[in-house]
Amino acid sequence: MAQGSLLDIVTASQFSPPAYPVGRFAGRGIVICAGGPRYFTCAFVLLHLLRHALGCQLPVQIWHLGAQELSPAMIGLLQGLGAEVVDAEPLLSRYPASIRNGWALKPFAAMHSRFAEVLGLDADAVPLVSPEVVFDWPQYLHSGALFWPDIADLAAANPVWHLLGLEPRREISFDTGQFVLDKKRCWAALMLTVALNSESESLYLMIHGEKDSFLLAFLCCNQPFHVMEHRPLLFDSDLIQLDPSGSPFTHHRTYSKFLFNGRNRVMYGDTLTAAADAAVQALRAHWTGVVFHPPAMSALAQKTAAQLAGQNFVYHISSGQARAMRLAADFQVALGRAEFEQHWAVIERDGALVLQLFSATRLSIELSLQPDGSWQGSSSVGNGFSATLVAETAAESIRFAAVDRVPSSGPIVAELLTGAGLGAGFDERVLGQLRSAFELLNNVYFDAPEALLAWLTAHRRMANDWYGGLQNLAENLKAERDARAEAVRPVAAPMDTLRPGLYHRIA
Repeated sequence: MAQGSLLDIVTASQFSPPAYPVGRFAGRGIVICAGGPRYFTCAFVLLHLLRHALGCQLPVQIWHLGAQELSPAMIGLLQGLGAEVVDAEPLLSRYPASIRNGWALKPFAAMHSRFAEVLGLDADAVPLVSPEVVFDWPQYLHSGALFWPDIADLAAANPVWHLLGLEPRREISFDTGQFVLDKKRCWAALMLTVALNSESESLYLMIHGEKDSFLLAFLCCNQPFHVMEHRPLLFDSDLIQLDPSGSPFTHHRTYSKFLFNGRNRVMYGDTLTAAADAAVQALRAHWTGVVFHPPAMSALAQKTAAQLAGQNFVYHISSGQARAMRLAADFQVALGRAEFEQHWAVIERDGALVLQLFSATRLSIELSLQPDGSWQGSSSVGNGFSATLVAETAAESIRFAAVDRVPSSGPIVAELLTGAGLGAGFDERVLGQLRSAFELLNNVYFDAPEALLAWLTAHRRMANDWYGGLQNLAENLKAERDARAEAVRPVAAPMDTLRPGLYHRIA
């Protein structure tokens, strides 16, 4: 759209003001826009501070634009702090708008959030007190729209005034890192703000991002608003916005956004610095720093991934020591994460299942499912190494070496006990037959005692004679098995040197 067409948008809004959708919105809440690693980091810290340091319990919506901006892991972390995550992209078919620039998401999110009254916060604008007090300030209640000033003014010579049909003037520019709106009272102005930002390619040539689109739209609609009387303080290059009394209200970290890696600058007043550092540490412990989406997975691959998620494994690599590993449902490696093992997924290739491990930038390791239940393969990065992933339960109960593992005895144990006819009453002769069979199984299957005990736990309602006899059998089998294992357990050699007097060295 040509720049001259901006006036057409304003004229249409003035001649056909939109009706407020009664019943669609309710309550008060905070709206934050945060897509991508940089702003997600800020939003997580902000949300963490709101909940844990400031005690703010207002509902919070985190808006983003498209699945590529937030991964399942990132969404889960925000939801864990009580936030509702909203993707604006699917809503564009219902509420048409153009959001070709990230700034344009802010008015769209404010307009279409489920709240009737909105406190908008940039992801890097941290309140220094619990922010719900803004809804009770007379400055907001009088007009239904409260904005904060920037450190610059919009010049009278700016062509945007003429293009929107407004009288040129020098006007205080807005810092929309924080704003408060009663949508019912300023619905037409908010809709015009969204419409103007749909023409960001021309509008942003004259104003800095979306922030003064609010100012211009409210002026075009003759909509009352209040601008906080105090200009912001400068804290290095950040802005400290003030409340009506002149006390610090928000630290807008315009030039010191929270970093996932590296040292973060202190908060204004320093009272929230420790809490902010703790929030960053919590994020580092639960996120890799990468927006990771798994590749497309078949139904079988999805089912397998669901089975693997949450399990504990032992991870063996040829180039280092074995370590514990846990695969999280959000496709992060939750435990045992390293350079080449940060994310995971399961795919199906040529009818076979493949477990993929990813570094921060690329696919690094592929493991194929083996008949014994382990996953084995190799890396495609670095110097190359082989890798094996074994379920922790298997690694603990079955010797797992470079040979095929003996499969679990569980199915055979179940078949033996089902065929023994235990429901026909106790029979000492049958118990003796089972004892002989299990002694043979115990020589072949390392987990036979545990399989028998598991079956007993699942079939507790049986004759006491049977239960007691089989439980005693399981205990005897375990003792025999453990004695064998102890007999072959490696120990330190009692003589690690040739001691004088016991040997004659001849060379």
